Amino acid sequence: MCRNINFIFSIFQILAKLILNFVSSFLFNLNKFYRLFLLIPFLDRGLARRIDDLVLFTRAC
Repeated sequence: MCRNINFIFSIFQILAKLILNFVSSFLFNLNKFYRLFLLIPFLDRGLARRIDDLVLFTRAC
């Protein structure tokens, strides 16, 4: 059971990072959303930290 949870969360982590990379590069290409693009790295770091916490929590079990 624990291995399944770890596997699911690792897939989720990879997908989340890919989506965030795509969104940030898409916003970077659109100069209209320059201010929003400046916020993306902060949001990305916060979300990545939460995902890493979830992964560490599931690995502890």
